[in-house]
Amino acid sequence: MGKIIIEAKDLVKTYQNGKGRLVVLDNINIQIRENSIISIIGESGAGKSTLLNVLSSLDVFDKGELNIKGSNIKNFSEKQLCLLGILALVLFFNFIIYCLILMCVKIF
Repeated sequence: MGKIIIEAKDLVKTYQNGKGRLVVLDNINIQIRENSIISIIGESGAGKSTLLNVLSSLDVFDKGELNIKGSNIKNFSEKQLCLLGILALVLFFNFIIYCLILMCVKIF
């Protein structure tokens, strides 16, 4: 197995919901190793997108710990967090473009 590149420990993410708080991520623990392929499956509203946004630093979490290549992101500078978020967006859009190309190849 490869080295752990992303590790989340007891991640909690909540949103204000009227007078209360909606818990979207409740003590999530995950390890992602280099060269691995993972899938995140769940019902609508289960927190899949929130988890991906938190793991890519596009969103902040309320409690817990998130380590990227062994470094806690709480210690990252704003510039490092920004670069991490940009990288996540670039990878996402490249994936979308790849899927669109595959669809076009199948059509023609």
